[in-house]
Amino acid sequence: MTLRDVVEQYVASRQGAKSISTRAAAQAVSMILPVKDIVSQREFDDMVAEAALKKHLAVHFDAVA
Repeated sequence: MTLRDVVEQYVASRQGAKSISTRAAAQAVSMILPVKDIVSQREFDDMVAEAALKKHLAVHFDAVA
C-alpha cells in the first residue's frame, strides 16, 4: 500500500464532509505510514488536494510544516 493509496482512502472516508484539512489528513495518515519520512509537507498537501478535488471537496491547507 502506497502513501497515495492511504491518502485516497482517507479522503474517501471523509466523503460526507464538505472539506478536507491537510493537518487532520497528516495526523490520520501518520498513524499508518510515517509521512514526514516519505515526502515533504508540500508534497503531502498536494497529494491530499489532488485526492480531495477528485471528490469535489474543498481543501484547508492548515498543516504545520
